[in-house]
Amino acid sequence: LSAIQQQVPDLILADALMPLDALALLQALRVEPQTQEVPVILLSTRGEEEACIEGLEAGADDYIIKPFSERELLARIKTKLRMARLHRTAAHCEQELQTQTEAAEANLSSILSCIKDQFLCLDREWRYTYVNDRVVEIVGLSKEDLLGKSIWEVFPDTIGSQFYIEAHRAVAEQTAVQFEYYYAPLQRWFENHIYPSENGVSILVTDITERKLAEKALRSSEEFNRQIFESIADCVKVLDTDGRLLTMNTPGRSLVEIDDLTPFIGCQWLEWWEGEYSEAAHAAMAS
Repeated sequence: LSAIQQQVPDLILADALMPLDALALLQALRVEPQTQEVPVILLSTRGEEEACIEGLEAGADDYIIKPFSERELLARIKTKLRMARLHRTAAHCEQELQTQTEAAEANLSSILSCIKDQFLCLDREWRYTYVNDRVVEIVGLSKEDLLGKSIWEVFPDTIGSQFYIEAHRAVAEQTAVQFEYYYAPLQRWFENHIYPSENGVSILVTDITERKLAEKALRSSEEFNRQIFESIADCVKVLDTDGRLLTMNTPGRSLVEIDDLTPFIGCQWLEWWEGEYSEAAHAAMAS
């Protein structure tokens, strides 16, 4: 046993009835990490099969009953050595794959933690299985308060909402969905991308509140300008840089007696001018 520990062999042949009990040897070998995987073949004479069976139960890989031929012994040894090499190769590949998987997961988690959008994963029971730092920041709850809990338990006010309906539709139809949703308690607009899978859903949430406020301000500004445009009593026309008509205010259409402006949109308005008025109009466009 001491010699084995000093230089680990590729394979061990042991007599089932040797002075050092075979079971004790196997137990000692299987306890030590460096000898756990060393194949052991027990040798015994007829009538000692019970000891070999106990050895197999204790971790031996095979046994041979005496008398045996040299050819049989070598064949058993070669087989066990080949199996041991395959096992070591498989174990090494599995370890490498595990290391790569853990590295990839760590890298992905690092990336998802850095993005400005919320990213979360829910299982088939709608329980949180992953949230990035942005989710924690927005909802104001720690990861410990979220992981393992149903999203409908954490946010019961969303049950029956557009978010609830779209999330269930994504799962039922197994199709990605995208939609905008206003969450009143946070007074924020979110753009949601929900991606279903057999294990649940992954959700990417972008805060679009600033964009929605800007769009609202733009609509208000456009409406204000339109009201001013329509309130001017004179004929006001809007032309593009080539002199084509884009629109005209209502008082202007009344002055030129046009009820439906549609046929005139895109027409060269400058061609409607004659004489000195045409020259003045062209000069104004050129400037």
